[in-house]
Amino acid sequence: LPTDKKITKCSGGSKLYLYTSGTIGLPKAIVLDGDRLWSSGHTFVRQNGLNFESNFRIWNYLPQSYLGGLFNLCLIPMTIAGSIVVDEAFSGKTFLSFWQTVDRYDLTALWFVPTIVRGLLTIGEQTHRYETKSYKEIIKIAFLGTAPIELATKEKFEELFGIKLLENYGLSETTFITSEKLNDHIKSSEASVGNLLPYVEVKFRPVGTDKDPTFQEVLVKTPFLFDGYLDVENKISTNSENGFFPTGDLGFINEKGQLIITGRCKDIIKKGGQLISFREIEVAIIKHPLVENAAAIATPHPFYGESYKLFLKLVPDAPPSSIDEVKKYLYENIAKYKWPDKIELVNEFPQTGSGKIRKFLLKGSGE
Repeated sequence: LPTDKKITKCSGGSKLYLYTSGTIGLPKAIVLDGDRLWSSGHTFVRQNGLNFESNFRIWNYLPQSYLGGLFNLCLIPMTIAGSIVVDEAFSGKTFLSFWQTVDRYDLTALWFVPTIVRGLLTIGEQTHRYETKSYKEIIKIAFLGTAPIELATKEKFEELFGIKLLENYGLSETTFITSEKLNDHIKSSEASVGNLLPYVEVKFRPVGTDKDPTFQEVLVKTPFLFDGYLDVENKISTNSENGFFPTGDLGFINEKGQLIITGRCKDIIKKGGQLISFREIEVAIIKHPLVENAAAIATPHPFYGESYKLFLKLVPDAPPSSIDEVKKYLYENIAKYKWPDKIELVNEFPQTGSGKIRKFLLKGSGE
C-alpha cells in the first residue's frame, strides 16, 4: 500500500467496469474512472477526520463484485494505508462469531448494513453479549449504509453496543453524497442520511404534478460522478441533466440540513388519485416489535388502478397468529387509503449482497 502522505489520487487513466443489478434484477454495466474513485475515497475519509495515523483496520465481509465491497471496504482503507481483514461474504453463520472476529483481528473500524445491524440486535438481546465487553473503546469509527434503516433500530443498536453508527448515502454511479460525522451533535431524524458533503450539490424534481415535498426525485451533481452506462454496442452514455444525475430516490432537505430519503421513485403508486410511498408503510410496520423486516410491492387494482401487497418477516419465535396483532397495529397507524390490498408472511427475503431486498423476486397469493 502507498505510504507517501502526499498521495491523494492514483494516476494512469484506469477504468473500472462493474455490473450492478441492485433490487430490480436487470444488470447494468457502469464505467467508473479510477482517478475519480480513488480521489472520492480519499476525500471521504478526510471529511470524517481519518488519516495515516488513524490505525484503521476494517473487516471486509461484503462481496467485492460490487462497489460496496470493492470501494467502501477495500479502496477507501487503502487511501490512508489502513489494513483490511478480507473474509468470506457475510452469511447467517457470521452473526454467531461476529464479535469474536472483532476481538481476534483487533478491528478498529466497521461498516454495517441494516441486515447486519438487525441480526446483531436480535442475537445481542438473546445472549446479552453486549454486556461482556465495551466495544465503544475498541471500534473507533463505524459506518452504516447501502440500504435504508429505521431510526428506532439504529438508536437501539447504538444504545445496546455503545457504538455510534455514521449513516451515509450514495450510489455506485455517484459514490458518497452525504455522511454523518462523529463530532456532529445534530440528532438524526427518521429517514435522514446525514448532511450533504461539501462538494455535492442537489436539486429536486417533483414526481408527476404532486407538490408534496416527500414526492420529489433527488438529482445530484458531484465531481466524482461515473463515466456512464456501457451498452451492448460498447458505447458509454449517462442520463445526467446539466451535470445533475437522477438518483431514482425521493427526498428533501429538512430544517436541520439533513437529506431525508422517503423512498424510491419506482416505489410509489397512485391509488385512487392518492400518492403512497412504500417506504413510509415499511417504516411504520417495522416499528412493531414482532416485525423484523417488511417490503411492499405494487399490484394492479380493478377499481383504484394500483394498490400494493405487503410482505412481512416476523421476529424469530413469533407465532403465525401474531399477524392479527400486526395488522391491527398497521391499520391504527396509517390512513385507511394507505392500507395494503394483501399481506403475506415470508421466512426470508431475497436480498442483494449489501442487504437490499430484491423486490422483483417477491410473489405469492397473500391473504
